[in-house]
Amino acid sequence: CRRRMEEAEGHLISGDHRTALRTLLSAAAYSGASADTLGAASAEAVALLPTFARIGRCCDTNNAFCLALPSALRYFSKRGVEEGFMKLFGQDQCEGSFLEIGAGDGTHDSPSLFLEKYMGWRPMLWESDAGRFEKLARSGRAGVQRAAAKGSAAPDDVPEVDVRAAVMDMVFHEDHLSRAKHLELLLISQGAEADAILKEIDFSTIMDDGMERSLISTIAVARSSAEMREKVGALLKAMHYEHVAVAGDDAAKSENGEAGEEAESSEADAGEGDDTRAGKVYDLYMHLVPMEYIDATSGEEGEREGEHPEIEYFVDDEEDHGEE
Repeated sequence: CRRRMEEAEGHLISGDHRTALRTLLSAAAYSGASADTLGAASAEAVALLPTFARIGRCCDTNNAFCLALPSALRYFSKRGVEEGFMKLFGQDQCEGSFLEIGAGDGTHDSPSLFLEKYMGWRPMLWESDAGRFEKLARSGRAGVQRAAAKGSAAPDDVPEVDVRAAVMDMVFHEDHLSRAKHLELLLISQGAEADAILKEIDFSTIMDDGMERSLISTIAVARSSAEMREKVGALLKAMHYEHVAVAGDDAAKSENGEAGEEAESSEADAGEGDDTRAGKVYDLYMHLVPMEYIDATSGEEGEREGEHPEIEYFVDDEEDHGEE
């Protein structure tokens, strides 16, 4: 399996994505025949590979390589959370960045693995648990850090990091590829601690190209319980974030709360390698500019327009006839 992985990496570096695909399938199939085992092996294999070159990235909807990928090699969350992300962000987005709080081992039920390797988004992955972090550090994922967000329960030897400060350092760094100076996605995979984490984040806006913008565009929160969903929803609504979608294959059912208990029961053993658990469902919240700000801005523009005389344009008919 390791030899096949090395072959696949060589094909990717040389730009031969079709051969890399066949080699990856071979490496994954070598690990076992069951769907769960195949999916886990695929995730571990892809995590070890470098980020796909732009020519092979799935941010191009017409990319034949990505269209040929079977689901076992494309999405690595158990509920297909990545599809929900792409419906919201749009497939044709090769530049982006994300922070995942509670990244686990980096492969098991990981919705961010697709964003990093196939979409080319820049990652920042935090994990506080020693056992899971050890696996994460060996997984091949980039941007790995043993850290906890302020507000979360973490061991004494793990530093608590300010989310806003970390995001500012990331998006304003000279190596940041995205032109937009904001974080596309904040994933809070520690759903049971979501409200405590969010309360510690400074959501004040920044000025980017003369416009007021949110530093964090979209927030995805793993479901844990109906009570926590209500707390998170109210907290984010006060910060001008609206609930826009649910990411996960049981999205319609979970909208009615039926998947809440299932997600809550699976929260405790997240990242422990139990392939039989149901997987996480994420609520997606997007920052919307307050209407009062839009109205105020429109009013200012209207006043500025009124200061200038109206310019009339006309055609000199005589000159036109003369040319004829």
